[in-house]
Amino acid sequence: GVEQAKARGVTAEAVVIPQRPAESLANLAEQEGAAMIVVGTYGESPLKGAVLGSTPHKLVHIATVPVVIVPAKA
Repeated sequence: GVEQAKARGVTAEAVVIPQRPAESLANLAEQEGAAMIVVGTYGESPLKGAVLGSTPHKLVHIATVPVVIVPAKA
């Protein structure tokens, strides 16, 4: 993903953080002063995400910046 972003002129880096995904993304966004978080979905229904606790669903509730959720291709 990083190489694809760089090929399109987007500054990107890979970071490994030993936390749960939603918490690590929210914390990193705050530390870096991000304007927003953009994440994708794997085609889960909103109800399934709410019940099972998907990363995008958690991010919407804990992030201090806007969260954009991009649906997976059909």
